[in-house]
Amino acid sequence: MDKTHNISLGGFAFLIEDRAYQQLLKYLNDVRKSLGNTSDTEEIIYDVEQRMAELLKTQMKGREVIVSQDVVYLIDVLGTPEQYIDEEASHDYSFEEMDRDTKNQYNTSDLKGAMNKIPNFFRHKKLFRDLENKRLAGVFSGLSHYLDMEAVWLRILFLSVYLLMLVIPKLYYLYPFYAMIWTSVYLLFASIIPIAKTTADKLAMRGKEVNIDTLSSAKESYDSDKIRMRLNKQKGKFLGVFAGMSEYYNWDVTWLRIGYALLVLLSLPFKEALFSLFCVILYVMLWLSMNNPKNNFLKADAETSENSERAEFKFVPKSNNFSFWGIVRGFFKGIFYFITAIILSILLVLFVGLSLAFFGINIFFLGTMGGTMLVYDYLPFLIETKWELALLYVSISMLSFVALFVPIKLLINLFSSKKATFPKKWIVTNVILFFVGIIGMSIVAGSTIRSFKAYTFDTQKYSLQNSDNTLVVQNARSQFMLLDDVFSSNYVDHDGSMFMYHNENIEIYVTDKQPYLEVMRTTRGGNIPKAKLNIDKTLYPLEIKNDTILLPNHYKIEKGGLFRGQEIRIKLYLPEKKKITFDRYSKTVVWFNKKFTRVMGNKEYIVTKEGLQEEPTLLN
Repeated sequence: MDKTHNISLGGFAFLIEDRAYQQLLKYLNDVRKSLGNTSDTEEIIYDVEQRMAELLKTQMKGREVIVSQDVVYLIDVLGTPEQYIDEEASHDYSFEEMDRDTKNQYNTSDLKGAMNKIPNFFRHKKLFRDLENKRLAGVFSGLSHYLDMEAVWLRILFLSVYLLMLVIPKLYYLYPFYAMIWTSVYLLFASIIPIAKTTADKLAMRGKEVNIDTLSSAKESYDSDKIRMRLNKQKGKFLGVFAGMSEYYNWDVTWLRIGYALLVLLSLPFKEALFSLFCVILYVMLWLSMNNPKNNFLKADAETSENSERAEFKFVPKSNNFSFWGIVRGFFKGIFYFITAIILSILLVLFVGLSLAFFGINIFFLGTMGGTMLVYDYLPFLIETKWELALLYVSISMLSFVALFVPIKLLINLFSSKKATFPKKWIVTNVILFFVGIIGMSIVAGSTIRSFKAYTFDTQKYSLQNSDNTLVVQNARSQFMLLDDVFSSNYVDHDGSMFMYHNENIEIYVTDKQPYLEVMRTTRGGNIPKAKLNIDKTLYPLEIKNDTILLPNHYKIEKGGLFRGQEIRIKLYLPEKKKITFDRYSKTVVWFNKKFTRVMGNKEYIVTKEGLQEEPTLLN
């Protein structure tokens, strides 16, 4: 039997035997003496204790009490202060000898030797998220340590892949889904890869052994870390991009700026300034990818006296109000939160559903509503050029991102004990996306409105038989437009043409000549030639069979045509005493000499100068 003690190591509680306790206490005192009385001593001791707690959790494997063997294990892993002093003395030789030894160790020309170095490179490294050098979630800053690469270039590579679909012809309309996939990949990595919280994690992330020597010199190892390309706003003229690059690569920042300015300006007249636009986008990507000029790793505490003690965390329970009115207020507050959360969740789901319906995707219960809003199919018939269509999709994506941000923030604030705080850059990014999206939508809207300014029309005449037979007017409905009582059933056919609903109005006039039917097509365009081209692409499939006129309830815009307010006017010129009847299920609206005339299906009418007179006989 042996006495035990309750101790705290790095914020974790342990039960330890008395003998092991004396060994551990002596070891920590030796470490403290080797470090000396500096402002960082307590911080380093705390890091050592955290590392001990991590090792003990793995070593004990369910045991409840720390024994002497566990303390010996800790000392073997972390090492003694005397060990590192001896190692420093034994390794005190010239840099030339060190360089020669390193070259002799790794100078292998065969492929096998080169391949053997790859697992050794990753063996002592662990993949963490580096939040001190993050731009979003610290995924690429942590990956840069693991791959020994500059984080900026990893971020630019990801942004390039993220935006790749926008520059691929005929695929840019898929960009929202493509971006959603890569966003999900990033979020998946952010949720799987752990955060480097402790000093031991941050050292393991850099491939360094976690012992007393590395823990005590963690700040120096950070200062010598080469994976650091940062913005330099003090020496920068705009955002500090070129100043940071020149500092990292030891370039002359003046010539770097001059070269960039010349590239942008001299390439403006060529290829519609695409290369200039590429240079501007590259600058923005560098700004988004480079770290801010600050040192967050192992933030130094404010200078304190040598005898100052580490501040102890104390939990002060909050007094609870169990009064009757307090319970009532809490009850109604909970109901309010619940209702608000449901409303926000419904709005969020509706917005996502409508956004997907905009691009032609229907989800669960939004399928019916989304089916009536497939503007994704109609946009190519409304937007004239491909660059306007691409700009519209990008603008919608930007505004959708901003619109999702507000309900998500409100939901987080409702269910979080602390109010959600977002970095200033995140807010600025949303503001920029909002205004850029509005500007993009305005450009497309203005260009589309201008394409309606010119007006033109044409007429087509169809001769009718001048016989004593009754003229029959029937409706020829498309098989895809049987639900036009509920919807204005416009749709895009499989061949890429669009069918537009037509209201089936007909104008009747009296003539002394041969009866005929006139079809007038009207449309608009950016100018008269474009308007005429839109007329040529607009087809009205009228059919005349003997004494029967088949009026379709739609007109067709062929593939490549544009919707520019097309209208179809049907004018029927008939002699007096000509008999006419309408289909039983006809929805035709008749105007006689520009006056509305009510007619009924399955009844026979006679044309007179005053109007249509109904025959008393009912047709069978």
